[in-house]
Amino acid sequence: MCAPRAALDNRRARQDPHLAALLHVRLAIGQTRTAERTAAARLLLAAGRAYDRIDPSAPALAWPAFLTPAELSGLAALTHQA
Repeated sequence: MCAPRAALDNRRARQDPHLAALLHVRLAIGQTRTAERTAAARLLLAAGRAYDRIDPSAPALAWPAFLTPAELSGLAALTHQA
């Protein structure tokens, strides 16, 4: 749980919406495992806001191609299930 938190402390990670969305949702999963449901809900909202910042007209990057709305929803479902 420390790695996503440390990465989010990096300005470049926060500015990249793909990376920020992924890190927020990973941190949310970690928060649910420590029974911090309110923090997990806030992190899921932050992941959604970060994902909304992705510019669809920008050239597609290769590495975050897997991060689609379906993937984000699936990770959110894992968070809720935990």
